[in-house]
Amino acid sequence: MYRTPVAPPTGFEVLHQAHHLKDINMLHPTHQLFLSYSRKDNQPRVDGGEGWITAFARRLQAQHKACTGRELKVFFDTEEIDHGGDWKGRLGQGLRTSRLFLAFLSPKIQASPEANSHPYIIG
Repeated sequence: MYRTPVAPPTGFEVLHQAHHLKDINMLHPTHQLFLSYSRKDNQPRVDGGEGWITAFARRLQAQHKACTGRELKVFFDTEEIDHGGDWKGRLGQGLRTSRLFLAFLSPKIQASPEANSHPYIIG
């Protein structure tokens, strides 16, 4: 059976289709960066200190602001998810509304039951 070649959709058609999707958050990202890590890797080494991933995020934001004059909006779970909140839903939403994904891979995250049971967490 012969099929007529179909032209690729135009930009307008793609946007029109995207507006009909259930979740169109990627059309309006709210975060530039999503950090994925194991909380076990982010434990402070001294009481009252901060973990190295927290320190990395803070320094990255400060450097970005110094270089560009703009805030770097990072989806960092400890700041974006309320204690006792729907963490699975918020992680998924954070991924969908972030432009860039940065994973801190380690043996601890690979051994994490959460990372191995959810498709949006690296494991």
